[in-house]
Amino acid sequence: MRSFFNTLNEKDRRRYAGIGALKLGHGAMIYIAGVLGSRKIVKKGAREVSGLSSLEVQERIQ
Repeated sequence: MRSFFNTLNEKDRRRYAGIGALKLGHGAMIYIAGVLGSRKIVKKGAREVSGLSSLEVQERIQ
């Protein structure tokens, strides 16, 4: 997962992290952030791919 992530550009990295977090659901932000990077990247990517507000994203993946 990390090897593929490192081949992506910045925009695609955010979206990849966001998709992973949304797919895994509750508690995923901490896990994905630990594997791929910061929580900020995960939250921003999740917002970009889902069209949800920051609060909605936070509730789904926190």
